[in-house]
Amino acid sequence: MKKSRETPDAEDGECMLKKRVLTAIVGIPLLLWLSYQGGLVFSLLVALIVLTGTWEYLNMVQKKDYSISPVVLFLSVVLMLTSFIYQDYAGQVLFLVLLLHIIHMVFGGAKPHDVAVSLFGVFFVAWMPAHLILIRESETQGFVIILLVFIMTWATDTGAFFAGNYFGRKKLSPNISPNKTVEGSLGGIALCLFAAMTLGHFLRFMDPLPLFILAAVGSVAGQLGDLVESAVKRWAGVKDSGSILPGHGGVLDRFDSLIMAAPVVYYFLLALTMR
Repeated sequence: MKKSRETPDAEDGECMLKKRVLTAIVGIPLLLWLSYQGGLVFSLLVALIVLTGTWEYLNMVQKKDYSISPVVLFLSVVLMLTSFIYQDYAGQVLFLVLLLHIIHMVFGGAKPHDVAVSLFGVFFVAWMPAHLILIRESETQGFVIILLVFIMTWATDTGAFFAGNYFGRKKLSPNISPNKTVEGSLGGIALCLFAAMTLGHFLRFMDPLPLFILAAVGSVAGQLGDLVESAVKRWAGVKDSGSILPGHGGVLDRFDSLIMAAPVVYYFLLALTMR
């Protein structure tokens, strides 16, 4: 009887790839359609991503025996999201978020390091990606800019994957993510620049030089977000943040690059308009 040439690992890898492709085929058009709708529909999409990511973050943190109140964490995240929809109250909301954590520390038995870990979750999982709402609603070409952010992060991930596989030698951050390489990072930046400039050429929504700079900075920011989430997972001792997306892991696994890129793109564009 002839043995299969495929090893169990190869079969698992092929199965995982199929799941990733299927999830992308279904998920990407849906994501783009909801982004095109804008308004409340897009805000609810961001809220869903943030709340699911918060749940994943809480599950990872609880593996380290930190005393974090789910009520305080989720209420803080909801308040943070509200501040991006009703921007006039952003300062008051930030104060309420901090006040909630102070009350939890004084009366709920939480230690200062518990508060620090909880606040990190609020800002990393909620405050950063919520800038997508500001981008979509404050720009005259909001959907195009959102599309640019998506394309930059996808191109960076794809370029880094292939460049790292074929040319990767020097480790980028071995203590956090041993498989990531400097060559892969440069490949991600290169493909991101190409994709962004191509989009800019056809849609002409931004001058070439600022678009080039934005793409380079956004690619680096996306890779930094990926490394931050990898650091959290390594610290918590988990492989994936969750399993809600077949073949991709959790929401944080899929949107980690977007989390860091969103505020960078928003404040870059804000700086351009203030010139």
